[in-house]
Amino acid sequence: MTMVCCFNLENLFQLSNTGNGNNDGNASAGVSSGSGWFNRCDQCCCACCCSPFKPRYKRLVDTIFPSNAEDGLVKSNMEKLIFYAMSSPDKLDKIGAYLAERIGRDLYRHRIGFVFIAVEAMDQLLKTCHNSLHLFMESFLKVVQLVLESHDPELQILATQSFVKFAKIEEDTPTYHRSYDFFVCKFASLCHDNHPNLVTRKRLRMAGLIGIKGLILKAVSDDMQVNIWADNNMGKIIPSLLFNMKSKDFEDETHFKDSQTRLLPPDPVRFTEDDFESSTPNDVATECLRELINRASFGHVHNILKPIITHFDLHHFWEMAADPTGDNFAIETFKIIMYSIQSKPAVIQILMNHLDCVAKGRREKLENCNLENKIKVQTGIVNVLNEIIAIPADTIGPFVLGMINSLLQHLHDSINNIQTQFVEEEKQFQEAVINTLGEFTTNLPDYQKIETMIFIIDKAPPASCTSATEQQLQNIILKSLLKVTTKYKPVSMIQTFPSTLLNQLLTRALSPDPKTRLTVQKIFHQLLDRHKNLPRLIKPVTIVPPETLTIEKADRYDINFMRKHGHDILVHIYRNVQIESNTKENFDSIFTTMALICVEMNSDEVLIDLLRLTFALQDMAISRNFNLSDSHRCFIHSIAAGFLHLFSNLKAIPAICTHVEQVIKTRVDQAKYLLPEYCHLAENYTSGELFISENVHNQREISNKSKENSPSRQNSTDYLVADELLFNKQVLSESLQTTGHDTLALNTPFQSNCDVDSSMTRSTSDLNAITVEIDSVNSSPGTVRKLPEQEINFTTFKEVLINPTRDHKQELRHRMNLLNNLRNSKFENLVENYPKSKKTFQEILLNTIDKSFQIQETRVHQNQMVQNPNKHSLDTLDHQSIIPIVNQSMQPNHLSFDGNCHVYDNPLLSICDISQINSRAPPLFALRFPNLFVY
Repeated sequence: MTMVCCFNLENLFQLSNTGNGNNDGNASAGVSSGSGWFNRCDQCCCACCCSPFKPRYKRLVDTIFPSNAEDGLVKSNMEKLIFYAMSSPDKLDKIGAYLAERIGRDLYRHRIGFVFIAVEAMDQLLKTCHNSLHLFMESFLKVVQLVLESHDPELQILATQSFVKFAKIEEDTPTYHRSYDFFVCKFASLCHDNHPNLVTRKRLRMAGLIGIKGLILKAVSDDMQVNIWADNNMGKIIPSLLFNMKSKDFEDETHFKDSQTRLLPPDPVRFTEDDFESSTPNDVATECLRELINRASFGHVHNILKPIITHFDLHHFWEMAADPTGDNFAIETFKIIMYSIQSKPAVIQILMNHLDCVAKGRREKLENCNLENKIKVQTGIVNVLNEIIAIPADTIGPFVLGMINSLLQHLHDSINNIQTQFVEEEKQFQEAVINTLGEFTTNLPDYQKIETMIFIIDKAPPASCTSATEQQLQNIILKSLLKVTTKYKPVSMIQTFPSTLLNQLLTRALSPDPKTRLTVQKIFHQLLDRHKNLPRLIKPVTIVPPETLTIEKADRYDINFMRKHGHDILVHIYRNVQIESNTKENFDSIFTTMALICVEMNSDEVLIDLLRLTFALQDMAISRNFNLSDSHRCFIHSIAAGFLHLFSNLKAIPAICTHVEQVIKTRVDQAKYLLPEYCHLAENYTSGELFISENVHNQREISNKSKENSPSRQNSTDYLVADELLFNKQVLSESLQTTGHDTLALNTPFQSNCDVDSSMTRSTSDLNAITVEIDSVNSSPGTVRKLPEQEINFTTFKEVLINPTRDHKQELRHRMNLLNNLRNSKFENLVENYPKSKKTFQEILLNTIDKSFQIQETRVHQNQMVQNPNKHSLDTLDHQSIIPIVNQSMQPNHLSFDGNCHVYDNPLLSICDISQINSRAPPLFALRFPNLFVY
C-alpha cells in the first residue's frame, strides 16, 4: 500500500512538471520543491503505513483491536464504530466484509484471541443496528461459518452462540436466497460429537442442539424458508435429536423432567443460552423436538415422522417397545409428538400405514426377512398405538372404523399365518391388538361405540364354524369386542342391545367352544353392569351374605326391553347350562349374568321369570332326561342355590329367607357339593356316587306318598335327591303372594323349546290369563303344603308342544309333495294314476247335481208359495214336468234340446236376487256334459 501511494504521488508531480516546461526556471524550482515534498511524504508513509489514506470504517475497525489480544475489545473505540455504523448504515456491509477478512486472516495465523474480539464486535453490531440488518447478515453468516469450520471446540461453541443471537432477531425484509444447509449439517455433526473429554463432549453436543434450536426459531418461523422441511434436512435434524434423547453418556447427571412437565405444550423461551451449563443434552433435545413438531403444519407431518420411523427401524426401537420389560423410548417419543403436534390424527394414520407395510413385507416373505423380528416390530408399533391413541380425544372419530378394520385384518393374518416356533410372539401381538382396539373407542360417544361393537362382531366367522382356525379367530374377535365393552357405560338397555348385536351375541352364546361362551358371557356382564355391581357378583355365594349392591327400580324402557327380548336371553341361558363342555368359569359366568339381570332389571316381572328359570335349572339337575354327569348336576345346583340366596337377601321376605337358609344349612350338613363353595369337590367322586350312595339309607325310608306329593318326584326318572336338599317353588310362591306379588306366572312351566320366535313379545303379564288355584297357608304358618297329585306333568306339556309342531310339519311336507307332483307330471299320468270306481265320473257328477236340485226345488217352491201362492213359474216345476214343455216344437220363449240333454233348476238361485230374476224370464240352468269333463 505504501509503495502504491508513493508511486502515484511521484507520477502526479511528474505530470505537473511536464505541463509547465516553457518556464524553465519555474520548472526547476518546481521539481526541486516537489522532490522535497515527495521525499518527506515517502518518509512519512513508510513510517505509518499510510493510515490517513484508509477508509474511515477500516480505521475504526482497526482501532477496536488492542495490541495484545488478552486485553480484550477496546470498548471506547467500539462505541465509535457503532456510532459510525448507525450514522452511515450503507457502510455496514463493508464493515462486515472487513471484519470477515480480518477473522479469516487471524484464523489462518491461529490468533484465536483476536477471533474472539472480532466475533464479539460483530455481535454488538448485530444487536444495535436493527434497521439495516439485511446489509450486515451475509457478512455475519459468513463469519459464523468460518468460525464453525475451525476445529477448536471453543470457537465452535462461540459461533453457535452467535448464530442463536442472530436467530432471535426478527427481520422485516424477507430473504429469498438465503440457505441454511451448511448450518444444518454442521449442527447435526456437533450433536454426534464423540470428544474423549466428557465435559467437552457435552458442551459440543449442547452447542449443536442449541444451533438446531436456533435454526428452528429462524427458519421455521419464516414462511420463505421452506427448505428446512426438506427430507434431506429433516433426515439430519431428527436423528440428531433422537440420538441425544436416547444417549446415556450423561446418565449420571441427567435430570429428566417428570413426565407431566415433559408433555406440556412447548414454550419457545423455556431454554436459553444461560442454561447452557446447567441443562443436559437429553432435555435440550426433547425441547427442540417438541418445538419443531409444534411448528409443523399438516403438510410437514410426514417429513418429520418419516425419519423418526426410519430411525426406530434401524436401531430396533420397535422390538424394545414390544417387550413389556424392555425400553419404552419409542412410546415416550410418540407421546411427546402427540402432545406437541397439531395434526394428531395424521400421526395415527402414518403409524397404521407403517404397520401395514411391515405386515405386507411379512406376507410377501421378502429377502432377509427375519420373521421373528417382523412380529416384534408389529407388536411394538401396536403397543405405541395403544399408548397414544387416546391422546387425540374426539379428533380421531372419523377414522376409527377404518383403523379398526385394519387392526382386525392384522388379527386375521396373524391367526392364519401362525407358525409353531413363534406362537408366543403371535400371542403377544394379538393381545396388543386387542388392547389397542379397546383404546380406539375410549373417547368415542356411546352411539359410535355401539356401531363399533356391531362392526367388530360382524367381522367374526359364523357361529357355526367348525375349523380350529375360525374358532380361534372368533374367540380373538370376541375378546376384542369385550375390550371395547369395558370402555362403554351402559345407560338404557334398548340402546345398549340393538337387535343386530343381541342376536349375534345370543347365537355365539351356544358356541361349542367353552372359551367363546365364556367371552360372550363376559360381554353381557359389561353391557348389563350399569351400577358397578359386577365385582360383587363374580361368583355365587351361599355361606356368607352377599355384598352391598347398588340397585335402582327398572324404568319402563328396561321393562319393555325384557318383555321383548327377556325370554330369548333366559332360554339361551337355559340351553347354555346344558352344554357338557362347561367349566366352573362358565357356570360362574352364567350365575353372574342372571344376578346382573336381577339387579339391573329390578322389576316383579323379571324376578318371576328368573325364578321360573332357576327352578327349571333345578328340575334339569334332578332329571334323568338330560345326559349330564354328576359334577355337571352339582354345578347346576350351585347356580340355583347362589341365585336364590341372592334373591332372598334382596327381597328380605322372612319366609323366603328362612326356607333358603334352611335348605343351605341342610346341604352343608348332608351334601356340600350342591353348594357353590364346594361344588368343585364333585370331581373327586365317581359317576353315580353323589346322588345314589350318599344318604341312601335315609332316601330308602322316604314313603311312596311323599314321593308322589313331592314336586321333585313327579317323574319316575328323577334322581334320588332328598326333598330337604331342594328348594320348594310352592314356598316361594306363597310367600311372594302374601307380600302382594303376582305369582300366577311362577307356576307356569318354563318354555325352552327350540321353536321360539324372538320377535314375539313375552312377559309374565301375558300369562295372567292362566288361572291356577292355590290354597292359602295363612291358617297354618310354618308348614309346607304338599302339591296334590297331578296327572299333567312336564313330559305331557312337552309332548303337547312338540307333537302339534311335528304334525303341522308333516302335513306341510305332504302338501308340498302333492303340489310338486301336479306341477311336474303329465296330464295322462295323472288320469291313469287317479283311482277308478265302477261309476264314471259323469254319472257321479250328475247324481250329485240331481240331489242338489231336489233340495233347491223344495226350498224355492216353499219361498214362492209364501210370497204368491197363486203364481207359478217354471222355476217351481220339477224336471219331469218341464221336459214336455221344452219339447214343444218352435214355441216362443221355449228352448229345444235333443233327448240326451237334461234341464235342471239353477243351483245358484239361492244367491240371486229373486225380485230381479222374477221381473225377467225365468232362468234355467242347462249343461251339456261332454264325454270327458276337464276341470
